[in-house]
Amino acid sequence: LERGKASITKIITQDVTKGRMTKAQAFKILQHNFTSGCDMSSPALGFANCALVIEAVFESLDVKRSIFTQLDTIITNPHALLLSNTSTLSIDSIISVLPPPRREYCAGMHFFSPAHVMKLVEIVKSSHSSVETITTLQTIVKRKLGKVGVVVGNCEGFVGNRMIGPYSAEAVFVLQEGGASVSGLDGALSGFGMAIGPMAMGDLAGNDVGYLIRKSKGLVKDPKTGAVPLSRRGRRDTD
Repeated sequence: LERGKASITKIITQDVTKGRMTKAQAFKILQHNFTSGCDMSSPALGFANCALVIEAVFESLDVKRSIFTQLDTIITNPHALLLSNTSTLSIDSIISVLPPPRREYCAGMHFFSPAHVMKLVEIVKSSHSSVETITTLQTIVKRKLGKVGVVVGNCEGFVGNRMIGPYSAEAVFVLQEGGASVSGLDGALSGFGMAIGPMAMGDLAGNDVGYLIRKSKGLVKDPKTGAVPLSRRGRRDTD
């Protein structure tokens, strides 16, 4: 928790240095709009009165469902927007633990990494999301956050990660087959015109995130036996 607070403080301080934010704005955020804790039910955090909450834990459906279950009991506003920053998991599956009336106020709000730099935000419409919910999120992303919001359907990987999946997988296969080194592969793609190579992208976004996504899909070999999951037999695998 302390490391997270320090990271956020550092980012805001850098924004002031780079002229993206005034000292007064930074002071207001850090002194008045920035609270932290491990107990969402604590009155000190003020979750009960929140109008918008973005869940951003790692890619585990069970953990995300647990958080949404807790939010349902803590947040008093029945119209509060409950959102998930998931990059691949089904929004419908995450919010299935909520009472039906809550679900129309839910959607995905996927920020690309690093979130304070990247402009793109995927606004994921579930089968329950109301028009008003999606419209509100489009307005927030554009006017409040100064980012570019793209409304996408609730499919596996949405748009960004659905495109990146095959690209990243083939990059790993090239390495496994001895076709290039890590630096050579990244250098080739950068030379082709990509802003960053696939290996460097994984380091930046967090390789643990990609691992958990593959594990949830049954794409990871058993570390003890090396067995290939049934869903992957006959196809190339990554560990």
